[in-house]
Amino acid sequence: RAILSILSAMWLLKDDYEQMVACQKGEAKLSRSTWTAIQELVCVDFTEPQLAALVVLLGLRGLSKNSEFAKLCPPSERRSPETVLSYAVNELQMYLPSLASLPPEGSNYVASTVRMLGQFSFPQFLQAENNPHSVWMLQSVMKVEDP
Repeated sequence: RAILSILSAMWLLKDDYEQMVACQKGEAKLSRSTWTAIQELVCVDFTEPQLAALVVLLGLRGLSKNSEFAKLCPPSERRSPETVLSYAVNELQMYLPSLASLPPEGSNYVASTVRMLGQFSFPQFLQAENNPHSVWMLQSVMKVEDP
Protein backbone atom coordinates (compact mmCIF):
# COMPACT_ATOMS: atom_id res chain seq x y z
CA ARG A 1 0.00 0.00 0.00
CA ALA A 2 2.80 2.42 0.91
CA ILE A 3 4.61 1.72 -2.36
CA LEU A 4 1.44 2.38 -4.35
CA SER A 5 0.91 5.64 -2.43
CA ILE A 6 4.42 6.79 -3.29
CA LEU A 7 4.06 5.73 -6.93
CA SER A 8 0.69 7.50 -7.17
CA ALA A 9 2.19 10.69 -5.77
CA MET A 10 5.02 10.53 -8.28
CA TRP A 11 2.62 9.88 -11.16
CA LEU A 12 0.55 12.87 -10.07
CA LEU A 13 3.58 15.11 -9.82
CA LYS A 14 4.87 13.97 -13.22
CA ASP A 15 1.39 14.23 -14.77
CA ASP A 16 1.62 10.58 -15.84
CA TYR A 17 -2.05 9.73 -16.34
CA GLU A 18 -1.27 6.60 -18.36
CA GLN A 19 0.72 4.99 -15.53
CA MET A 20 -1.93 5.95 -12.98
CA VAL A 21 -4.72 4.21 -14.90
CA ALA A 22 -2.69 1.36 -16.42
CA CYS A 23 -4.34 -1.28 -14.19
CA GLN A 24 -7.78 0.29 -14.09
CA LYS A 25 -10.53 -1.12 -16.27
CA GLY A 26 -13.90 0.05 -17.55
CA GLU A 27 -16.04 2.27 -15.38
CA ALA A 28 -13.54 2.04 -12.49
CA LYS A 29 -10.95 3.87 -14.61
CA LEU A 30 -10.15 7.38 -13.43
CA SER A 31 -11.52 9.83 -15.98
CA ARG A 32 -9.26 12.36 -17.62
CA SER A 33 -11.40 15.21 -16.25
CA THR A 34 -11.10 13.90 -12.67
CA TRP A 35 -7.35 13.50 -13.20
CA THR A 36 -7.13 17.14 -14.29
CA ALA A 37 -9.11 18.29 -11.25
CA ILE A 38 -6.82 16.32 -8.93
CA GLN A 39 -3.78 17.78 -10.70
CA GLU A 40 -5.07 21.30 -10.12
CA LEU A 41 -5.76 20.55 -6.45
CA VAL A 42 -2.54 18.85 -5.39
CA CYS A 43 0.18 19.68 -7.88
CA VAL A 44 2.01 22.73 -6.68
CA ASP A 45 5.68 23.61 -6.96
CA PHE A 46 7.22 21.47 -4.23
CA THR A 47 10.66 22.23 -2.87
CA GLU A 48 13.16 19.39 -2.61
CA PRO A 49 12.69 19.11 1.21
CA GLN A 50 8.91 19.00 0.70
CA LEU A 51 9.20 16.20 -1.88
CA ALA A 52 11.52 14.22 0.39
CA ALA A 53 9.10 14.75 3.27
CA LEU A 54 6.20 13.58 1.09
CA VAL A 55 7.92 10.31 0.20
CA VAL A 56 8.95 9.71 3.82
CA LEU A 57 5.46 10.52 5.10
CA LEU A 58 3.78 8.15 2.65
CA GLY A 59 6.17 5.38 3.66
CA LEU A 60 5.62 6.05 7.37
CA ARG A 61 1.84 6.06 6.93
CA GLY A 62 2.12 2.57 5.49
CA LEU A 63 4.39 1.51 8.33
CA SER A 64 1.97 2.90 10.92
CA LYS A 65 -0.63 0.39 9.72
CA ASN A 66 1.69 -2.56 10.42
CA SER A 67 0.70 -4.38 13.61
CA GLU A 68 4.28 -5.46 14.35
CA PHE A 69 5.54 -1.88 14.10
CA ALA A 70 2.66 -0.68 16.28
CA LYS A 71 3.97 -2.91 19.08
CA LEU A 72 6.85 -0.43 19.45
CA CYS A 73 4.26 2.04 20.73
CA PRO A 74 2.64 1.95 24.17
CA PRO A 75 -0.84 0.39 24.14
CA SER A 76 -2.43 3.81 24.62
CA GLU A 77 -0.91 4.95 21.29
CA ARG A 78 -2.15 1.97 19.24
CA ARG A 79 -5.74 3.19 18.89
CA SER A 80 -5.38 4.00 15.20
CA PRO A 81 -2.73 4.26 12.48
CA GLU A 82 -2.79 8.04 13.02
CA THR A 83 -1.88 7.72 16.71
CA VAL A 84 0.83 5.18 15.88
CA LEU A 85 2.18 7.55 13.23
CA SER A 86 2.15 10.50 15.60
CA TYR A 87 3.93 8.57 18.34
CA ALA A 88 6.50 7.19 15.90
CA VAL A 89 7.34 10.59 14.44
CA ASN A 90 7.72 12.12 17.89
CA GLU A 91 9.25 9.26 19.89
CA LEU A 92 10.67 6.55 17.60
CA GLN A 93 12.99 8.47 15.30
CA MET A 94 15.83 6.03 16.11
CA TYR A 95 13.79 3.34 14.30
CA LEU A 96 13.05 5.59 11.32
CA PRO A 97 16.27 6.38 9.44
CA SER A 98 14.34 7.92 6.54
CA LEU A 99 12.82 10.47 8.92
CA ALA A 100 16.15 11.12 10.64
CA SER A 101 17.83 11.72 7.27
CA LEU A 102 15.49 14.58 6.31
CA PRO A 103 16.76 18.13 6.56
CA PRO A 104 15.09 20.16 9.36
CA GLU A 105 12.62 21.73 6.90
CA GLY A 106 11.52 18.26 5.72
CA SER A 107 11.17 16.97 9.29
CA ASN A 108 9.01 19.97 10.10
CA TYR A 109 6.76 19.25 7.11
CA VAL A 110 6.33 15.64 8.24
CA ALA A 111 5.61 16.64 11.84
CA SER A 112 3.08 19.34 10.90
CA THR A 113 1.33 17.04 8.41
CA VAL A 114 1.09 14.29 11.04
CA ARG A 115 -0.49 16.80 13.44
CA MET A 116 -2.95 17.74 10.71
CA LEU A 117 -3.79 14.10 10.01
CA GLY A 118 -4.64 13.70 13.69
CA GLN A 119 -7.25 16.44 13.36
CA PHE A 120 -8.66 15.89 9.88
CA SER A 121 -9.52 12.84 7.79
CA PHE A 122 -8.56 13.46 4.17
CA PRO A 123 -10.24 10.22 2.98
CA GLN A 124 -13.50 11.47 4.50
CA PHE A 125 -12.93 14.84 2.85
CA LEU A 126 -12.44 13.23 -0.57
CA GLN A 127 -15.68 11.31 -0.10
CA ALA A 128 -17.54 14.47 1.07
CA GLU A 129 -18.12 12.92 4.51
CA ASN A 130 -16.58 15.69 6.61
CA ASN A 131 -18.84 17.90 8.63
CA PRO A 132 -18.27 21.67 8.76
CA HIS A 133 -16.53 21.38 12.15
CA SER A 134 -13.89 19.07 10.66
CA VAL A 135 -13.20 21.52 7.86
CA TRP A 136 -12.95 24.33 10.40
CA MET A 137 -10.46 22.25 12.43
CA LEU A 138 -8.31 21.74 9.32
CA GLN A 139 -8.34 25.47 8.62
CA SER A 140 -7.40 26.17 12.24
CA VAL A 141 -4.52 23.70 12.22
CA MET A 142 -3.25 25.11 8.94
CA LYS A 143 -3.28 28.66 10.37
CA VAL A 144 -1.28 27.49 13.40
CA GLU A 145 1.21 25.57 11.23
CA ASP A 146 1.72 28.38 8.70
CA PRO A 147 1.63 31.75 10.49
